[in-house]
Amino acid sequence: MDRVQKQYTKPVALRILGWRVYAVRALLLRQVQHAVAVDELKLSDRSISAKSLMRQSVIVNACAGMIRIDGESNIISLVHKTTQEYFDQSGPKHFPQAQWDIAITCLKYLSLKVFSEGHCSTDELYERRLRKTHYLSMPLGVWAIISLKGPNTVCMIWH
Repeated sequence: MDRVQKQYTKPVALRILGWRVYAVRALLLRQVQHAVAVDELKLSDRSISAKSLMRQSVIVNACAGMIRIDGESNIISLVHKTTQEYFDQSGPKHFPQAQWDIAITCLKYLSLKVFSEGHCSTDELYERRLRKTHYLSMPLGVWAIISLKGPNTVCMIWH
């Protein structure tokens, strides 16, 4: 973590590592690219362009070698079991606001223009939206988990 703390990419590295440590399921490279991109959007931005997606090498380097990306599945994981054990113990110290940041990122993502059309009326339209929004499954899953924690949590997010 000392190497991460000394880099100019510290803010993005902490977000990525926080996402990886607190993710309730596997994270794909494309999902993390979209999460980082949505966090850096201006309020007036309504979509994510391909040029705003952070390159894989930048993501790996920013995290100071603590993550790896599987070449076949594109799943992001911590480099070693001991890294996960370390963050299981010290995660709150290094990422005190990670869960809050994840929830806010999910809400920002769900406010993009692609979702302004409302629900998908057919499976085909839903599949098309999934192809457009590589990150979609993450915000919906996180939002469901946050919602299950009770109304006070949801109210906190909206305020």
